[in-house]
Amino acid sequence: TVDWLGFFGQASYSSGPINAYGMAGFSSIAYTYQDHFTVADAVIDHGDPITTMQFKGGAMYDVNDNISAFANFGLVEKPPIMDNVIYFDGTVASDPANEKFQSIEAGVNYRAGNMAVKANYYITDWIDRNLTKAVTTGQGSSGDTDLIYLTGVNQKHSGIEVEGQAQLTDMIRLDGSASIGNWFFDGDAVGNYKSYGEEGTVTTTYEYALDGLYVGDMPQQGLALGGTLTPTPGLKLQALFNWYNRNF
Repeated sequence: TVDWLGFFGQASYSSGPINAYGMAGFSSIAYTYQDHFTVADAVIDHGDPITTMQFKGGAMYDVNDNISAFANFGLVEKPPIMDNVIYFDGTVASDPANEKFQSIEAGVNYRAGNMAVKANYYITDWIDRNLTKAVTTGQGSSGDTDLIYLTGVNQKHSGIEVEGQAQLTDMIRLDGSASIGNWFFDGDAVGNYKSYGEEGTVTTTYEYALDGLYVGDMPQQGLALGGTLTPTPGLKLQALFNWYNRNF
């Protein structure tokens, strides 16, 4: 059972060349778990609700008719999901930490005639991330799967993104984008290794050497080019080229 309560407020401002916005939010979440199979219908309660807050804001300034500059920031807390608070075997995390996001982005838009270009630079810190990793040991009659619950994982993400489009004629349009990122783990982490065997569940705490490793599962460099041909209204022919690199 997930009991969730939240509030938020937002505001915007526009005057002349300036457009700005901001928001703030608060949420509270509580988890309860009822096991009908192994705990005789006992209800497992995590206890006090977990509270989070978030703040976001940004502004855009029109330098002239062709150029506008923008910047935004975010400070966001994310509560741990239920799997990281009450584990599937019914055990409860003692003090689950909120994940935190700190993000800053700045960029520029340029538009002239039938051409538009946008470029931005971002820095994002992901703090106290919680991760669950499955480890297949291949031992036992059916092949056991152990679990690692990692806490205190920190990541730093930064990079540059550029995208543009050009309507060359009524029939021909070109699009392109490129991104270069540098995403890595910042510091080591602590994790509880839970092994499940014939002797029961054994939990061992380890320190995991993550510092300096690259963040995986998503390419950190990318390039996309596309062309669209519209020979007649209602008919489009499109060709796309995508290239990815640094996928760890």
